[in-house]
Amino acid sequence: MIVKLMTNDKTLHFVYMYAVQLTLLLFFGVWSLFASLIFPLAKEFIWDKWMKRGYFEWLDFIASLIGGVVAYLIWII
Repeated sequence: MIVKLMTNDKTLHFVYMYAVQLTLLLFFGVWSLFASLIFPLAKEFIWDKWMKRGYFEWLDFIASLIGGVVAYLIWII
């Protein structure tokens, strides 16, 4: 059960950042690649760790980062 929840959580991080990155690509082009770094950093470090609104996890950050980068790579191909 716990493994399933962890997998689902990481998948959601990936999918949400993928969607955000595709949306930002429409408006900002290559500059939106910074969003795939800034948004996960802000969510994990500020929201989860500093404000204690969730649980800080490196794997969440990495899953979000990968989602943004994959969206960007698909966009340029």
